[in-house]
Amino acid sequence: MFGLTLGIGVLYGGYQFATQSPDDEASGSTQETEPSKYLAGGEVVTGEASTGGGTMTVELDGAAAAKVSISATLTGFNYKWNGSDVLTLKELTPGPYRVRIRTSESSVVLQSTVERGRTCAYRYDLDGESEDWDQAGC
Repeated sequence: MFGLTLGIGVLYGGYQFATQSPDDEASGSTQETEPSKYLAGGEVVTGEASTGGGTMTVELDGAAAAKVSISATLTGFNYKWNGSDVLTLKELTPGPYRVRIRTSESSVVLQSTVERGRTCAYRYDLDGESEDWDQAGC
């Protein structure tokens, strides 16, 4: 009797496994969403250069959503920004920085500079799809 009950249980379990669709599995499991690598705008103290550093302010105008990577080859600095609000990076090492702006429509790489003890401001129009900053300067 025990063998018969065990055999029926195994057959039923095998049937359930064989007939379960992939959608059933996905809906039954809880999936954690990974936080975005691209952070919101605001004021960020980078700590790259606590004395003698500079500040970079970047603003994007336009309706498109963007992913922005700001990097410095000389120091290895890399910051990922989601393009929202105005981004202010403080205590950056003076020198050249590369700003890559990606939207669903285009991708552009712009050059920027940080100067010691100064705030350098950059503005880009996402709708204009230019190959240069709208406004830039220290």
